[in-house]
Amino acid sequence: MGTAQPKLAEALKETPIQSPKFPVYANVTGIPFIDVENIRLLLPKQLTSPVQWTKTVQQMISAGVDEIIEVGPGNVLQGLCRRISDKVILRGICDLASIENFCGR
Repeated sequence: MGTAQPKLAEALKETPIQSPKFPVYANVTGIPFIDVENIRLLLPKQLTSPVQWTKTVQQMISAGVDEIIEVGPGNVLQGLCRRISDKVILRGICDLASIENFCGR
């Protein structure tokens, strides 16, 4: 992945990116940011840096997040979150039925 990192950084320079409407948590640092320059800086680093999963989840909880939704097959991330805190509601969306359930259909 090290050889892909500079190529991704270069591609991101040319990619139009809008400012996020809500904080984005970088797994590289575990802390939130809201500016486009950090997106360009931190995304390539995520290819080769350790994931700061526990710190990321703890930061989200301390910022007031009380529900985490895992999107995709399985529930590994829900299990990891459960080990970090039992105060957060955890849900998963993995197929059409769970999307419909989530949306209240």
